[in-house]
Amino acid sequence: LDRTVKNMVMALKCLRHIAFKMAVILLCYKQVSSESIFEPGVTDFSKVVKFKGFVDKSALIEVIFRFRLVHITTPPLFGKTTNLDMFRRFVEADIDENGHRKDVNSSYNYKLFRENNLAIVKDHEVFEKYVGKFPVLYIDFGVFKEPGSFGNVFEKFLHIVRDLYVKNKYLLKNATLFEKIPEDRDLFTAYLEGTATMKTVENITDALFFLTKYMKQHFTKSVFVLIDDFDAHVKSLMFKSNPDTDRIVTFIYRVMDKFVFDNEEYVYGALATGELRTNLYDTLNESLTHWRHYGFATDHDYTKYYGLTGAEVDRLLGKVIPEEQQRIKAKSEIDDYYKGYTVVNQGFEVYNTYSVLSYLQRVKVQQPKPYWCHNECYETLKKLFVLNKFTGLVERLVSNKTVHLKVDKPIYKKHIIALSEVISNPHGKQDSKLLQLGINLLYHFGFLSMHPNCTVNFNNEIDAHVPNREVLTVLQKALNEVKTKTNK
Repeated sequence: LDRTVKNMVMALKCLRHIAFKMAVILLCYKQVSSESIFEPGVTDFSKVVKFKGFVDKSALIEVIFRFRLVHITTPPLFGKTTNLDMFRRFVEADIDENGHRKDVNSSYNYKLFRENNLAIVKDHEVFEKYVGKFPVLYIDFGVFKEPGSFGNVFEKFLHIVRDLYVKNKYLLKNATLFEKIPEDRDLFTAYLEGTATMKTVENITDALFFLTKYMKQHFTKSVFVLIDDFDAHVKSLMFKSNPDTDRIVTFIYRVMDKFVFDNEEYVYGALATGELRTNLYDTLNESLTHWRHYGFATDHDYTKYYGLTGAEVDRLLGKVIPEEQQRIKAKSEIDDYYKGYTVVNQGFEVYNTYSVLSYLQRVKVQQPKPYWCHNECYETLKKLFVLNKFTGLVERLVSNKTVHLKVDKPIYKKHIIALSEVISNPHGKQDSKLLQLGINLLYHFGFLSMHPNCTVNFNNEIDAHVPNREVLTVLQKALNEVKTKTNK
């Protein structure tokens, strides 16, 4: 009996010890969470700037103004949408419900940058010249993630146009705006209410031209166009059979190219972000060449604003982990798991933003692990295994081998159609060039980076490898699942 009692006492002590450790762990987790390193899915810059894990990328704003049409691509979760919202808040004119400009210096967005002492504020010339000065049209192409038929895409575009009119309906309150052409007020109302004739590309571009014309007249300033998830339809069409792929891709690019490029009178500039660089055709006279494209980790001034630099990671660690030895350990784990994206010709590497912040959110209670490749990303990766020799390619990569690819090579419409056909019918005939497309997609989606010992040749070609343990773990998992399925 005495032995039984002693055992029970020891068991209770053990349980109490376990409960105490769990309480400590939960308390640590609660403390980290309450400090709000970041919140997954939150891209509203006015909220992001308040997080403890906020990194000031506002100097990007000056770089964007160097060119009229800018298209930036990075892998998912490297800060594109947050930076786009930051830029919108910086340039957008603050107005009341009647469309009257508010005093810039007292506006919420002006104070957002000024009171947080962001880097762009220190560039006095750019700050005073551009802050709160522009009317803005913000378009989210995320609505095309499931495009459906061409008719469905056309209908979604009509909704985009109508939403833009709804957001700018204050123009009808301007008593003098339509004095010269009174019938234009009726046309504006028809676009607003969805009763105008909208059956062709020209109808849509005319509606967008018309809106920007009167926005410019109202503000006496040309419009800035911002487009998020510019390639959402492409990523969907590439991995799913759709008889209307050709029409959809051509339609969207024709509308946007004509509206933005051919509208220099009313559109001051445009910034589009996405993951893929896509062109309609592989001939210069037919491709979407008017945009200046800047790819991820390539040799240009935008690179350091997407992903985290080593200095930025060090500053984050200093804010989050006060104890030096823990900080050194955390830096080692972050370098191993989330670093390794080598910037072409610039001699440094960047880290995966989302994964570093996710790690810091849980650093006191959890070992490093893959955070970045979410379900959609992972399922997309697995679909590429239908390509001939792709399994062998991934086996080489997880064995620390390199592959050869051309940096920043566009993905043409014919590639989108060819890949979707193979994924729909994996046992059919395949173009041998599709394997190279698969390699390029791995690079665009963040599964590959330039090898640090590699140099870029005259054809803009590099040797690429798996950048870090996070990506290696994801590739190995996908490879094992595909092999298991094949062997059944």
